[in-house]
Amino acid sequence: MQINRYIYSFNYENTESELCKLESRYIFNKEEKNKLLFSDIKAEPSSSAFVKKRLDIISFSENYSTLINEIKKKSICIEGFKVEYLVFDGDTTEYAERLKKLKDIGFSIEGIPDYYSPTITYALCYYEGIWYFGILIKNNFAWHKHKQKPCSFSNSISISIAKALINIAAKTNKEKKLLDACCGVGTIMLEACFAGNNI
Repeated sequence: MQINRYIYSFNYENTESELCKLESRYIFNKEEKNKLLFSDIKAEPSSSAFVKKRLDIISFSENYSTLINEIKKKSICIEGFKVEYLVFDGDTTEYAERLKKLKDIGFSIEGIPDYYSPTITYALCYYEGIWYFGILIKNNFAWHKHKQKPCSFSNSISISIAKALINIAAKTNKEKKLLDACCGVGTIMLEACFAGNNI
């Protein structure tokens, strides 16, 4: 079975749907579906206004028990870990059952968990008949503070649009040199600098 290395989950308003799909095509060469996208392309979630999380797949199986056995075989040993359950479209697993499965994962990892300040976060999810387990990387949303400006400009573009335009131009390549025409208030340039792009 051929499985991509990463699962991306998205979050956006209905008015931003087309912009998100456009950004997805430039970063991943395909559009998200049901606010999910499977890809072998590694992208930092915080570089996008729409990517909420990335799951770096470690193990997968159509059978849940087989997945647990695979995790145990990896002999993962780490202190301060945390495990989350990601609910994707079509997953009807009840809350109590999700908690039970999280315990199964926790008991398969050697180490003491830390639910409040984890050193690493793992995640379990179910989508279209397959169970996935991996390392969870979240969008830190540090860029949200850029919405709080000392002065408001009614004609300036939003942060979400600025981040999308940067990703469309650079395709998450931080080494690619970008040129800003500086015809506005600098939203795109500042966001690109914050993201570590070469301006």
